[in-house]
Amino acid sequence: MKKAFKVLRKALSYIEWTILVVGAIILVYIFFNTLQGKAVNLFGYNVLHVVTGSMEPTISTDEYVFVKETDTKELKKEDIIAYYSEESDVKGLPVIHRIVDVLPDGRFKTKGDANETSDVLPVRGEQVIGKYRGRVGLLNFISSFMDFRKILMLFVIIPMFLASIYEVKSIWKLTKKVRDDSKSDGDKMKENESYEEAVERLKKAAVEEYLKSQSEAKADEEIKDDENAD
Repeated sequence: MKKAFKVLRKALSYIEWTILVVGAIILVYIFFNTLQGKAVNLFGYNVLHVVTGSMEPTISTDEYVFVKETDTKELKKEDIIAYYSEESDVKGLPVIHRIVDVLPDGRFKTKGDANETSDVLPVRGEQVIGKYRGRVGLLNFISSFMDFRKILMLFVIIPMFLASIYEVKSIWKLTKKVRDDSKSDGDKMKENESYEEAVERLKKAAVEEYLKSQSEAKADEEIKDDENAD
């Protein structure tokens, strides 16, 4: 039972480290790509980094938000959407604005809440990334007091360093166990050798005793023969 519990605890430890490392890799991947103006898709949701205040106070500058992939036919006025802009100053970059009108041809007229005028170019369905669903609290919390280099250190370098220490410790324990087992086997061999030596001594003593008794018996017979001869 104790051995099974030890194995289970070790397995859980490996699972915890795996989750930690995978989570750290995902976070760094998100930070790295969003800081370059890319949308990161995870399980049907896209994470975006807002770099302007065009949607304040609804969405603040430097916040991380997530949008869900949505059928563009279901979008309506007042929905907040993320899309890849085709306007010259931000062409190809993701933008998050509110739909202020749905045009007859299915395109969307958009506008930032903090902007005075609507966007120049309507948004086509194929430009849409998804519908705004909310802020990513964890990313916003981290980014509020850390820059990318610190994030990289916190979620990649430090976990990898701790994992390395854990592995070294495990190897050291295994080496110690092997050494102790070898020492124990050596002690057992010595004990076996001592036992065998004792058996050999007893055998030798028994043989000597037997030979001595035989010699004494032979001597007695010779004495009797001499007496009979006289």
